Amino acid sequence: MIEELYVIYRPIGSDDEASTEEEQAEKILFSYPVTQSLRQQLTRITMLEGLIDFTGRFSKQDIDTVVMERQTWSFVQPEAGLWFIACVSSGNSQQTSEESTKVSGSGLVDALGKMYDEFSLFRGNIRKIIDRGITVVEDVQGLRKKG
Repeated sequence: MIEELYVIYRPIGSDDEASTEEEQAEKILFSYPVTQSLRQQLTRITMLEGLIDFTGRFSKQDIDTVVMERQTWSFVQPEAGLWFIACVSSGNSQQTSEESTKVSGSGLVDALGKMYDEFSLFRGNIRKIIDRGITVVEDVQGLRKKG
């Protein structure tokens, strides 16, 4: 079961250390669970962006999976600057690390890729939607009103 899911848009050159919380929040296109506060979302996304940037310094390939003791994080970058990131539990907290089985990140990476493929099949390139000046959520809501 997916514990956390984020869709973020990080245009190249958009990392402004002096940006406000509201400006930082503009990069969040989607966040799950919906019960997280904006501060919690930004804290998590800052950590995830740090992982993306850190691994990018050592490899020409995008990061795709990070396996931690209790969680597996999967990353997909289907368009430049656009990231789909999901987290699943790697075992319950009462198991020792030897008893716990690690979740394969490749299946989650494939699922994230398919999620993007299905969205873009019906709605098109997400960067083009953003460049039109509306959010992806507003674009989908507009489609629902027409249908």
